[in-house]
Amino acid sequence: MLLPDTVLNFRLKDIYFGFAICEGILFLTKDSVIIEYYTKDSVVGLLKSDLKTIKIDFSEIINAEVKSSIFSRKLIIRLKSLGKIIDTPFANTKNNAVTESNTLEIPFKFGKETLFKARSISAYINEQISNSTLENIENEF
Repeated sequence: MLLPDTVLNFRLKDIYFGFAICEGILFLTKDSVIIEYYTKDSVVGLLKSDLKTIKIDFSEIINAEVKSSIFSRKLIIRLKSLGKIIDTPFANTKNNAVTESNTLEIPFKFGKETLFKARSISAYINEQISNSTLENIENEF
């Protein structure tokens, strides 16, 4: 699969106990997911943080999936550890959770017009993880 040339705009509401909103973009490179974001207060919208960037290698991701319903659409990325996101708004979102398998889920909410983009990003992430796993298995034998 070719690297999707797509940028996914996202918005997370209700972070920092409902006092802030996080907006940003998510895009892919050959070996990682790049998230650029800023936070702003949800009351007036005047206080904004600087633009910040997180690079998450595919080796740090368990999988990605898109969940879609009538009212919401989410790209969920499951991480192996909290290391990359511990001091970010993604660690404080109301919707993220450590699941039964001790993985962290980050839900990126997006508009319905970008559903195809989110699905292609999810498919590419999962393909890269599968390829890496197959290479590791082949190297063992």
